[in-house]
Amino acid sequence: MSLTPQEALTFLNHLFPGGLKVPDLIEELGPVGWGNSPLFACYHPSAEVRYEENLAFPRNLKRLAFLGKLRMADTTVPPPDDQETSFEALLSADDYEEKNCSPQDAIEEPAELLGLCLWDVFSDNHEVIARDGRVVDLGSFRGSAGVIAEFFDRSPNAGYDTVEQSWGAWDGFDCMRFYMGTSFVSGRADLRPVYRLIFARLQSLGCRWHYSFPQIYVVRFPSPGKAEGYDPSQGFAAGQNLEKQLEEHKRLQDRLENGMAADKRQAWDEVPTEIVQAYQEVFGEDPSGWPPDLDSED
Repeated sequence: MSLTPQEALTFLNHLFPGGLKVPDLIEELGPVGWGNSPLFACYHPSAEVRYEENLAFPRNLKRLAFLGKLRMADTTVPPPDDQETSFEALLSADDYEEKNCSPQDAIEEPAELLGLCLWDVFSDNHEVIARDGRVVDLGSFRGSAGVIAEFFDRSPNAGYDTVEQSWGAWDGFDCMRFYMGTSFVSGRADLRPVYRLIFARLQSLGCRWHYSFPQIYVVRFPSPGKAEGYDPSQGFAAGQNLEKQLEEHKRLQDRLENGMAADKRQAWDEVPTEIVQAYQEVFGEDPSGWPPDLDSED
């Protein structure tokens, strides 16, 4: 069972009284000033980091090409623009970020990073389990991003009469601010301090956390059939086409499952991810679900 929406919102308020922008939280993430925190690099990456990210993008794009109909060997990715990936160009760019930011950014950036890490903990198929054994469910990937976006902007006395008003207050585009969590900044700094902050507060509330190994699924949307004007010959052709689609769907899913099995075996031989390490450091044990079960399909 899961907490009700009202209980989940109350839970977030207990987890972070006053929201995500209170001075104590900001100071904890940047005790000697946000501009001097290693986490500052998440929003102000160096020219070297941006250079590597620009080079990695086409490589990652090609790696994902197997999800399409083209074979990886047949997929061509245009070379990166020299003007965009040249280290010298990035270093001398007008928008190069120095180690300073406005007072407003010094509040918004660490608070937003905390929200991104909250998505990583509460969403991404992981589960936060309350003291009474129920799951603190913030919704789907997009839904949980929306809840966190609303919680990021609200104050303890926002004046909402019902949880529906509170959860519906965020703009539809705001959820994209937290959607997929730290996916785009995770390589820029060690995020364990942020995860430890979250897990320490969860521990104080008697909560546990279940880790879910990342997995990609192939979703198939069948075409609606026609109720009138049925043609047997067309029906046979459609059946043949459907059979081919199902075979292709199975092949893709098998490839994904084989890839996931390989990733699980690799995970056993590597250092745990930062979020798992943070849990281990706070709780002194592995979260349930880690290490991944090599025989499980989950």
